[in-house]
Amino acid sequence: MNVLGLFSHHFFFAFALLDLVNRFEELKLVLLAVYRPAKALMLTALLFLVFEYFFAILGFTYLQYVRSKRPKRITCADDTVCAVQR
Repeated sequence: MNVLGLFSHHFFFAFALLDLVNRFEELKLVLLAVYRPAKALMLTALLFLVFEYFFAILGFTYLQYVRSKRPKRITCADDTVCAVQR
């Protein structure tokens, strides 16, 4: 990899830093601590994205009058009716 960094692009020198993982046992343990529960970490990230999506939908629906130049009044008898109409 260092030869590629020397003749091609300096980006390839970064791969030489991966040798640190082989030299230090603690770094191997850190990588395993992230790699083993990868499924749980990915599901947590997915749950975060779902909540963020819901928050964006609610913000777009109920705070629409803030973004517009002319304030719009939301006149609905019920929140569910208002959400379905839009």
